[in-house]
Formats: sequence, C-alpha cells, structure tokens
Amino acid sequence: MRKDKVFLILTAGILLSFFAGIWYGQQQVVCDVCPPEDLDFSLFWEAWHKIEERYVKPENIDTQQLLYGAIAGMVSSIDDPYTVFLDPERSEMFLDDTSGEFEGVGMEVGIRNGHLEVIAPLEGTPAQKAGLRAKDIIIKVEDTFTADISLDEAVKLIRGPRGTEVNLTIFRESWGESREVSIVRDVIEIPSLDW
Repeated sequence: MRKDKVFLILTAGILLSFFAGIWYGQQQVVCDVCPPEDLDFSLFWEAWHKIEERYVKPENIDTQQLLYGAIAGMVSSIDDPYTVFLDPERSEMFLDDTSGEFEGVGMEVGIRNGHLEVIAPLEGTPAQKAGLRAKDIIIKVEDTFTADISLDEAVKLIRGPRGTEVNLTIFRESWGESREVSIVRDVIEIPSLDW
C-alpha cells in the first residue's frame, strides 16, 4: 500500500513538472513576426471569406493577388510617397532598373494626356535603331491597346527576353497615320552618367 502511494505521488509530480514545463515554454515563445495583440483582424478575415464565398467567378480569384492588394492598401493608407509595397514581380523590375541593365527595347516611356508616349529612346538601343523618337505615341503593344493600361503594365508588355520581338503600333504627327514597328529586344545597359 505504501509503495502505491509513493508511486502515485511520484507519477503526479512528474506529470505536474511536465505540464509546468509546457506552460513555461509556451510563455517563452517569441515569434519573428507576431500579429499586434491590440488589433482585431476578424473584419479582415470576414471580408476575405465573403469574397471567397460570394464572388461571381470564384475560380478567377487569385489569393496571392488578394494578399498583395491588402498589403498595398495598408501601405498606401499611411499616405507616404516614400513608402511603397512592391510585389515580387515589380520588385524584380525595380532591381533590374537599378542594377544598370535589363532586357527590353531601350526607351523611356510615360503617360501624357492619357496616351502612352515615348519620352526618349536610349542611345544605341533597339528602340533608337528602329527609329522611335520622343513624343511618338504607342497605341498598341502587340494586340493590347495602351489607352486603358497603367505604365507598369505597359512596361511589362514591352520588356522581354533578349532576342524576342515586340510589335508596337506607333503614331507620329508627321506621319498622319499609325504604323507598326517591330523591334527585337536586347540587353539594355543604362549609362551611369549621361552628358
């Protein structure tokens, strides 16, 4: 009988020590990126689930893009022009732009008066060799009209691997009509200093 009591007390002590160790360990867990304790994310998740449940074409939902959109919205809400969120694709383009070289046709473009326009072809690039000039209006990139796309989208369409061709429909005032210009992409080196 005495052995049973000792065994029972010993077992209870071991179990108590075990669970106390678990409790203590959980108190010491520090996550790398912890959610804010004073913020309730239930509204966010409720909206997420409503989109998944009620969107007309749920098969068209790209959950990764939903996440990137949520992060971009959060970042833009602080209204700081120097703080931006770049998804991996845009981040790669940014790194290419700042690395000194990229693959494309070699021209600076911008949107002016609602039109995608050549700002300037870079010296010695396929765009310059094809005869593109500042103020040329790019009406189409391949079969995509540029009137309703963002500058980022236009740049993605124009850039591409070295050796591939891109067809641009260009309007120049002196021509009086648009023309299709085919340009073979190449590695474009950005000069570090332009005189």
